[in-house]
Amino acid sequence: MYWKSNPLEKFCRRCSGLKLADDLPSNNVSSPAHYASGNIEVIDAIEDWGLDKDYYLGNAVKYIARAGKKNPDTLIEDLEKAVWYLNRRIGGIND
Repeated sequence: MYWKSNPLEKFCRRCSGLKLADDLPSNNVSSPAHYASGNIEVIDAIEDWGLDKDYYLGNAVKYIARAGKKNPDTLIEDLEKAVWYLNRRIGGIND
């Protein structure tokens, strides 16, 4: 089990011996560098906000949060993907 950085970080390290997610090496499968923004991975925010239950909104947030981070040349493409998912979501509401 791993902890994200939080106000109890030092306490958790000392008392539980758990590693912080920030201490783990970047992993191209489960935790590529472009997946995190600050101390928060996008998937954690999506799940916390309940957007994992809404495919279109969750994907829009994912593309916005990661826009241009893996490859700066794809910033506009990533944002266009987010817009595509938002339009699909809006279309589902209007139908």
